[in-house]
Amino acid sequence: MPVTSLRKTCARPPEVAICVACTCALEKQEQQQQQEQQQQQQQEQEQEQQQQQEQEQEQEQQQG
Repeated sequence: MPVTSLRKTCARPPEVAICVACTCALEKQEQQQQQEQQQQQQQEQEQEQQQQQEQEQEQEQQQG
């Protein structure tokens, strides 16, 4: 008699569950990386704007 597994037929094998967990983790990592990149870009843009404002103020002071 063949040995039948005790798993339910509708249940996914553990390999598939592991795969799904891995892909979920990878997706989360990618999302986090994207968010971090966006934050860095925003910070850089803000810094550039501040620098521009400072330069403009310096020019105004020099002219006045």
